[in-house]
Amino acid sequence: MELKRMSFKRTKTKLVSGFIRATFIILGIMIVFSLPVYLFYEKPVITLDFNSAPNPKVNFETTTLENGDNKIHGSYFFNNSLWFSTRTYPARVIKMNFDTLEYEKIVLNGNDGEDLIEADGFIFVILCDYSTKVIKINPDNLAVEKTIKIKEMNHGGSLLYDFGYLWAGGAGKLAKINITDYSYTIYKYPTDNQFHALTSGGGYLWGSSPLQDALTIFTPKTTIFKINPESPEKYESVTIKKIMTDDMTYLDALYVGSENLNLGAESYIYKIYDNLTYIPVTTKEKIKCYGIFQSSDGFLWAAYTGNPGTIIQFNNEFELINVIRLPDGYNNANEIIFDDNGNMFITCFQSPAKVVKLNISSLLL
Repeated sequence: MELKRMSFKRTKTKLVSGFIRATFIILGIMIVFSLPVYLFYEKPVITLDFNSAPNPKVNFETTTLENGDNKIHGSYFFNNSLWFSTRTYPARVIKMNFDTLEYEKIVLNGNDGEDLIEADGFIFVILCDYSTKVIKINPDNLAVEKTIKIKEMNHGGSLLYDFGYLWAGGAGKLAKINITDYSYTIYKYPTDNQFHALTSGGGYLWGSSPLQDALTIFTPKTTIFKINPESPEKYESVTIKKIMTDDMTYLDALYVGSENLNLGAESYIYKIYDNLTYIPVTTKEKIKCYGIFQSSDGFLWAAYTGNPGTIIQFNNEFELINVIRLPDGYNNANEIIFDDNGNMFITCFQSPAKVVKLNISSLLL
C-alpha cells in the first residue's frame, strides 16, 4: 500500500512538473512572438479612424477572371484598356475592356509578373525569374516584341518609365534601360533585397527595398532610396522598421504603406519628405496595406486586405475623406487604377483574380 502511495506521488509530481515546464515554454513562445510588436512599435503622429469617415453607398461592377488568371500584381491604364500582370507560373498579361470588363490575355515564357507599365506606346512587364526578364508587348495584338534578359540582376520586381529611360528594379540593383536599342546599365545599392517598388517625384527616383527572408517577422525593415536619375550612383537612404508596400506614390512627398503587421501590430502609412524625415501615421486597423495611389486631382487612396477588402480616400494632410468596403467575396484590395471618365478599378489579390469598378466622380468633391 505504501509503495502504491509513493508511486502515485511520483506520478503526480511528474505531471505537475511537466505542466509547469509546458506552461513556461508556452509563455516563452508567446513573449518571443510578441516582441516584434513592441520592439518595432513607432509612435504615430496622426491616427486615421476608419469609423470616423463616411462609408458611402457605391454602385459596383465586378468581374471574376478565369481559373489560372490569378493574383494580379501589376496594373496600368493605357489606350482605354486596363492592363494587368499576374503573379503566376507562367505569368500572364491581361488586356481588359474598361467598359465591359471583358478581357483577352497572353501567357508568357517566364514566371511571376511582378509589375507592368506603358512606355513609348508599348506594354512592358517584368518577371521575377532568377535572371530578370523585361518583356515588351504590342498592345494591339498582344504579341511579344522583345525580351530583354538582364543576367546581372535577379528577382525583377518593379518598373518605372521616367527621365527618358525604363528603370527595372531587382535584388539590390537597378537597370537603366534604353528602350530604343535595349542597352542597359546596372547600378548596385547596399541591399540584397528586391526593389519592390519604384516611383518618381521631386526630381528623384524613389525605390523601396524591403527585407524578404525568414527573419522578416522578427526584424522587419525597408530601405527607402532617393536616387539621382542623372547620376544613379548618387543616392541617399533611410531605413524604416516596417515592410513597405509594393505600390507607392509621390505627391508633395513620398507616400508608402506598411504591408506587415508584426504579429498583430497596427498598419501604418508613411509620408517621407525629400530630406528623408518622415511622419508615421497609423490606421489602428490590423489589416495590411497593399499600396498607396493618387488620382488625377491629387487625392490619395490606400488599398487594404480583409474580407472584403477596403479602400480609403485621404488628402496630403491625412484628412480621411471616405472609407469604401468592397462587395462580399472581393477580398484583399491590392491595386488601384483610374481611367479618364471618373472610374476607379480595384484588383483583388485572389485566385482567380477579381476586379471591382466604381465611379468616383461624386466622391472627388
